[in-house]
Amino acid sequence: MNDKKYQNAVDKVAKELSMKTINELISMPDWGSIENGENIELGYSKWKRDDDVLHIHILAQRTVFPFPKLYRKYHAGIAIENRNIRMLNDKELGEYD
Repeated sequence: MNDKKYQNAVDKVAKELSMKTINELISMPDWGSIENGENIELGYSKWKRDDDVLHIHILAQRTVFPFPKLYRKYHAGIAIENRNIRMLNDKELGEYD
């Protein structure tokens, strides 16, 4: 149940970001946290992949009880490529794990 809740939270933020304008996305700081209504800490970072590709990677992680040093990570993100906004594919998301 927790896995689905966390993955849905990062997916929802990625979808919300994809609705912003390219200028709004480009003007965001390079990294930071994102508010959500789920009480889940979400962070993001911007990564320039090529001259014309920018990724905004969204990450949430949680501790796996009862193992305080074991974390589960949840990824989502968007890409700005050739002045178009799209969701990151599985291969691209795998680069951030």
